[in-house]
Amino acid sequence: MPTVCPSCGEPVVFDKDDGAALRCTNSACPAQLSRSIEHFASKGAMNIDGLGPQIVELLLGNKLIGDVADLYSLRAEQIEALERMGEKSAKNLISAIENSKAAGLSRLIYALGIRNVGEVAAAALAERYGDLEALTKATVEEIAELDDFGNITAECVVDFFSHPQNIALCRRLAEAGVETSYKGAPKGDALAGLTFVLTGTLPTMSRDEASELIKNAGGKTSGSVSKKTDYVVAGEAAGSKLTKAQSLGVKIISEEELLAMLGE
Repeated sequence: MPTVCPSCGEPVVFDKDDGAALRCTNSACPAQLSRSIEHFASKGAMNIDGLGPQIVELLLGNKLIGDVADLYSLRAEQIEALERMGEKSAKNLISAIENSKAAGLSRLIYALGIRNVGEVAAAALAERYGDLEALTKATVEEIAELDDFGNITAECVVDFFSHPQNIALCRRLAEAGVETSYKGAPKGDALAGLTFVLTGTLPTMSRDEASELIKNAGGKTSGSVSKKTDYVVAGEAAGSKLTKAQSLGVKIISEEELLAMLGE
């Protein structure tokens, strides 16, 4: 196993969370920079069509960019002057970069390349925090409470935003016009950590509508009653789920009581 990075020559260390992985300790490593820009532009992230590995290397080699924020200050004439690039290619790339500004917060979080944060986790963070600035101030304890998040992923998120250069990068992206706010309403926490089961016909809303209210307040819904269920919301003609809730001692509430818990 190598003791130094083959790209920049800096020392490598074993990943503390994955003993099988060696990682370069140099945050300015050219190989890491190139790969981070490629990831930022990838289809699942900011989806910048035409910004593949060869173009990234071309831009870096000609010192037109030093990080992903620099993409948004590129001009068509700069790209057109590069080897193997023409007027049409340059205009198409600038257009793709401009269009990526509207990709949305979820894609942006994923594009940042935070360790252990994939597309699903990025979407959950975007919905929970509502904007990038709020996420930068989140704590490990808060993030670990989200569904399917653990301490390791939460620590990766908090660690990423603990570095001043990453905060500065996010600020520059926002100043460049990249969308840093979630288009939907941020998820509240009135029902955080609580699991509900809906049964029967509710007086004023459908079960789907009630489920959406619960999820928007940080709660979860399940299709079956178990010992892990916190509340069963029972409407008219509630059936076997109500019976099982009674046998397990799960608290049964009405739609009115659910709305009261939501503060409505």
